[in-house]
Parts: sequence; C-alpha cells; structure tokens
Amino acid sequence: MFRVYGTPAPQGSKSAFVRGGRAVLVEQSKKVKPWRAAVRDAAAQAGLTPTMEPVSARITFVLPRPKTHFGSKAGQPYLKPSAPVFVATTPDLDKLLRSTLDGLTESGVIGDDRQVVVLHSQKRYAQPGEAPGAIVHLEDVTAP
Repeated sequence: MFRVYGTPAPQGSKSAFVRGGRAVLVEQSKKVKPWRAAVRDAAAQAGLTPTMEPVSARITFVLPRPKTHFGSKAGQPYLKPSAPVFVATTPDLDKLLRSTLDGLTESGVIGDDRQVVVLHSQKRYAQPGEAPGAIVHLEDVTAP
C-alpha cells in the first residue's frame, strides 16, 4: 500500500492537430501530467517489486472538499453534518482510474495496466486535515 499526494486528475479527451504532416495528440487537461507524475513517483518510492503478473488493485481517491461543506461557529470552522462522504459528481471514476493506472505503468511497478484483473475503487471527500490524493493497494493475483 502507498499514498499519492496531490489532486487526482481525470484522463479525459485529447485534442488532435497536424504538425509536419503528422497527427499529434495532446491531453486537454493540464492537470493530468502532474497527477500521473505524482502516481509514478509515489509508486517508485513505495519500494514495490515490479511485476508482469496479473494484479488486484484497490484505489481510493481522496478529493478536496468544496468550501460549502464547511460552516463556522464562533470563528471555528467545522464540517457540516450534511456534508457527503462520497463524491457523486465529476470527475468520473473511470477517468481517474485511467490516469492513475497509466501512472502505475510509467513507474514500472506494473508492466501494463492490462495486468489489472481485479479492481475495486471509490472516490470520497477528504476528512478535515486529510490531504487529497489516492490510497493504492496492489497485490499479485496467483489463483482465481
């Protein structure tokens, strides 16, 4: 298990243009590259043994809370009781997974994201004092 710090970014659409007679694809979001780099670096620092075997991944995305989730009483901020735990809005979970699995591949911890044969994921809001990012568990899958 390891923790990635930063704001999770979805891997969304790409823009295409022609340069020198060749098509070039560019990520539309400027946040994807830093997120994938954060995943790559955290995975590399976790000291995991690289594998080409099938793996199970459990990824919890921890997203920053909007200011509307907080109130203030006597000048002290607090989390409103009505503030949700889970993120039921954008970014889409599948797009967060795409960027994160690409970062794991870039780290060399897994050879390719097609090795992920079991996947459990969720996206939730950060608790007060908790930094945004992701909590990643990877396990080799040796038997069905």
